[in-house]
Amino acid sequence: MAEIAAAFPTAGGIYFWSYRLGGKTYGPILSWMTAWWNWVGWICVVPGVQQGSTNFLLSALEIKYPDSSVITRGWFAWLLTAVGMVFAMLPNIMSQRVMKLYFRFAIFIFFVLFSFYWIWFPIKAAGKFQPSSGVFDRFYDGINEGTERQASDSYAWVIGILFGAWEFYGLIIFQTVLS
Repeated sequence: MAEIAAAFPTAGGIYFWSYRLGGKTYGPILSWMTAWWNWVGWICVVPGVQQGSTNFLLSALEIKYPDSSVITRGWFAWLLTAVGMVFAMLPNIMSQRVMKLYFRFAIFIFFVLFSFYWIWFPIKAAGKFQPSSGVFDRFYDGINEGTERQASDSYAWVIGILFGAWEFYGLIIFQTVLS
């Protein structure tokens, strides 16, 4: 859907269609508002995705090192987020050669992970599957662990979909950056 929305009829598809949908009367203001929302997306989505990645990393570190007191500190989470933002920024402000190497590395990692997920993992997991009741008979949202409910199931579902929404909006931004 994001590819279709970004590709037609020009590289700046979202601006064109917001203008067309508004007509001659509201088209210019809608196109202008779309451009500003696009800019806000660039400013807010990247740090949001990085914060999600930091939370994922912190969770993995807490599992690996449960007795570490540094991992639970706020400044450590902030530091990891800042370092991640620097790693996201550096390829964009350096030369085209660095960006080319960065993308080649990303493609290499993609194929390595593809081989793990589609070839090695199924071979390694053969004969060790859990029954289907563990998948289809229980709803696990990661929030409501104890006897008292912390959040509704719909809230947990919306939060779970949020990352996909960031990806969708990020793809729209990526497709229109050169328009």
